[in-house]
Formats: sequence, C-alpha cells, structure tokens
Amino acid sequence: EVLGPATSESEAVGKGVLVQFPYNKVAVNVYYHELSQEEPPKVFNGFRLGQTVWFTGKARSFDSENRLTYGSSGEVLGPATSESEAVGKGVLVQFPYNKVAVNVYYHELSQEEPPKVFNGFRLGQTVWFTGKARSFDSENRLTYGSSGEVLGPAT
Repeated sequence: EVLGPATSESEAVGKGVLVQFPYNKVAVNVYYHELSQEEPPKVFNGFRLGQTVWFTGKARSFDSENRLTYGSSGEVLGPATSESEAVGKGVLVQFPYNKVAVNVYYHELSQEEPPKVFNGFRLGQTVWFTGKARSFDSENRLTYGSSGEVLGPAT
C-alpha cells in the first residue's frame, strides 16, 4: 500500500513514495524505479522465486566476504541485479553462510542436489597429492605429499 510521497529524511524525496509492505513494521521510502504497478515475474529461466537451488560451479570468494561453494544450497530471491554481469543470465541467491545475496549464472545452478562423491572421493574429504610435482601459470603448484580438500568435480 502506497502511503504518500517519500518523507523528508530520505534521499528518495521527489524520487519515490512511502510504501507499507505487510511484512514490515514501518513504512519504507522506495524509489520510483524500484516499483512496478504490475506484479513482476516470479520465474526466471525455470528458477522460481523462493526455490531452493544448489551451486554447481567452481568455488570462489568475493571481496564482500561472500563465497560460493559447490553443493551448497540457497534460496532464489529474484533475477540477477543490475550491478552484475549475470543480469538476464542468472538469479540472485541467498546462501545461509553469506551476509548478502549473490548473483549466480543459471548454468552454475541446479534444481536438484548435485552428487557429492566423485569416483570414490567425497566433497569435503582431505586428500593427498601423490603425482609428479608441477607448477601452473596461475602461480598454483602441486607438491608430492601435500594435503588438500575436495571442493567438487574438476571444472
């Protein structure tokens, strides 16, 4: 329910309206460009608002202290937001271990829980490298006898 123009202590004055959402205790100032007079889509390339999804891409961390971990589940909050390259190509997902929701590409998500065992190696298992030592252009290296954690299938 729209209650009137944005109030004077808001940056939205002249650029938005005061809105009471049923799940909030108090009304919130909202910019015009963040509102629609029609109900928005709730399905995005087969992913539904509120749906549980699983991350199946390569594990990575962000400056915001958020991370994406293979096999972790989260909730779809809407389409990918405008500050992301994933706009039109992904959805915004809240993972329980992250402070804020992250934009994730459609191809990095599954609607079913992914496998957690790969040729006998389990997700999260400690393993030891027993091959020939080598280095990579990325400055990563493999050293005989070093231990690591299985993060998911090879990507």
